[in-house]
Amino acid sequence: MTPLKRVILHIGLPKTGSSSIQASLSGVDTGEVRVVRFGETLFHNLPLATLLSDDPARMRQHLNRGHSPTQVEARRARWDAAFDTELARRTPTLVLSAEVISNAPPDKLHALADRIEASGRRLEVFAYVREPIGLFGSALQQRLKLFDRLPRDFDPFQYRKRLEPWLDRLPRERITLRDFRPEALAGGSPVQDFAAHCRVAPDAFKEKRRNESLNAEVTRLLWIFNDAMPVSTGRPRLAEARKGFLRLLKQNIDGPRFAAPVACIDPDRLDAELDWLATNTGIDYRPDVAPFRPDMTAAPLDPVMRELAPETVVRLDGLVAKAGLTLPQGAGPGRKLAALYLAQLAPEPLERERSERSFAARIKALLRLKETSGG
Repeated sequence: MTPLKRVILHIGLPKTGSSSIQASLSGVDTGEVRVVRFGETLFHNLPLATLLSDDPARMRQHLNRGHSPTQVEARRARWDAAFDTELARRTPTLVLSAEVISNAPPDKLHALADRIEASGRRLEVFAYVREPIGLFGSALQQRLKLFDRLPRDFDPFQYRKRLEPWLDRLPRERITLRDFRPEALAGGSPVQDFAAHCRVAPDAFKEKRRNESLNAEVTRLLWIFNDAMPVSTGRPRLAEARKGFLRLLKQNIDGPRFAAPVACIDPDRLDAELDWLATNTGIDYRPDVAPFRPDMTAAPLDPVMRELAPETVVRLDGLVAKAGLTLPQGAGPGRKLAALYLAQLAPEPLERERSERSFAARIKALLRLKETSGG
């Protein structure tokens, strides 16, 4: 009997260990289960986002890497061909894992599903669902680490938007939704739990952790910085400077664990999401949220996120002094952070400028030689 060929599509959701799952399971191939490989790229987020995008050359991931439109199109063509090759394999189970899938519009998701099913494979969807209080704090941190300027009505929940396209598309028995809380997971880890779901033995991979959380003071400093500095993409130097800047803060600014600013959650919007989630999936976080609900007032994030501890201000001044930066008297945290970031920018490479000057000098010398020789 021919074994069932299938694709297990892990769609996240946000802040449920997707990066750790990809880092740990990329490259796995047991003969029975294979994690899809997009050519030289083992991680799935960028290839899938590129294949699902109408204009991939404008994606931040490509801009930050300095990829030209021509280079992006070449990568897209390679990844598209690699995906077809993977789907045609004889391996019974293929695994795709990318958080970007949960953010794509329904028409793109249905096109992806059509493509998988047209290959003769059965599509199965897997997702972890995170309780809203932890999700709010973790998603806020993640957006700040991406140097995004958050909207004042930041709302990361959107359970319905991310799950409904799959619930409408597939029979319920082909959708696995699992509570993200450690006590609900095999081994207390999403990596081990998802590997067990895919029937990948523990000795076939090494667990790796990604996207560790920031302390409260670094989180607030990032909020202030992102509001003070325009978000810039399109040059690898800027992306590297942002990484260096974040590393500087993490290594030098201490603080307590970041607690989700519950007062900033809109209770009515959250209630609508949780009602839908419980009715359509059976996952009910309403009892967990009930103790926090009196504190939810949809308060603006900005005042809360600007409350720095006095010792943080002192440490920030120390970093400015150590970097040898001179700022106007009374400069606020935003200006100090901007100066520290700009100090991370390496000088522009001079090789091209020197080469162009040398070439221009040679041309001028040849022209002078031609004039003096009468040629």
